[in-house]
Amino acid sequence: MALKNFDEFLTQQLKDRDMLNAFLAENMQQYQADGDQSGFLHCLEIAAKAQGSIEQLAEKTGMTRQALYRIFSNKGNPTLSSLVQILNALGYKLTVTR
Repeated sequence: MALKNFDEFLTQQLKDRDMLNAFLAENMQQYQADGDQSGFLHCLEIAAKAQGSIEQLAEKTGMTRQALYRIFSNKGNPTLSSLVQILNALGYKLTVTR
């Protein structure tokens, strides 16, 4: 129950775009360090909720809510195309740097 309350608190904090930018950048770095895909996807789900709702994200991406919930689940394994669609819908671009 405490985790849900924390997620709700975090969702409220991430309505601020600067906080959201920092949150996603930090979690991408963490994913690169530990490879915890489910952790990164959970953070992406929180970011999506902070910017509206899963239903709104479904509309923006053209995906179904069920597909998004599957992606964000512990067993989620999105394609690169799906991940790019989600990031684009949230106003981000996937880039590669050296």
